[in-house]
Formats: sequence, C-alpha cells, structure tokens
Amino acid sequence: MSYCCGPGDQYYVREYRPSQKHGIAFTALVLSNDGRPDFPVEIPHEKVIWDRVNPTGRGVIFLFHRAVICFVPGMGM
Repeated sequence: MSYCCGPGDQYYVREYRPSQKHGIAFTALVLSNDGRPDFPVEIPHEKVIWDRVNPTGRGVIFLFHRAVICFVPGMGM
C-alpha cells in the first residue's frame, strides 16, 4: 500500500491519460506551484492509489524532486 505526503508535496494535474508504456499507468501534465511552466510526468502503476479517487474531480500527484511518491486519480478521469 502506498501513502502520500502532505500538502507541500502536492500538485494538481491539468490532465492525464492512460499510457501504453510498460509499467507506466498514466502520463500527466502537472500544474507547477512555483510559476514555472506545467511539466509532464509519467506515473508508474505502483504509484497509483487505485482504490480511492480525489472527490474534487481533479487528479492529484505527490512529488519529491519530480519523482512520483503517489497519484490519486480524479473522479471520472
């Protein structure tokens, strides 16, 4: 089971799509928190919290130096 970190590691995802790459669940466009351009991230299968969704409807990703800690999908993808 994966656990996410706190709000300081949280980024909202502008959009995400299923990936065809082996071991990668989704490719996401992440909204930057620091005024820089949005950036792409590949989300490995084992980093997705599959049994929960973010009730706000947005995907939320937790990163540490742009490495994926975990990803919570939004409702309805």
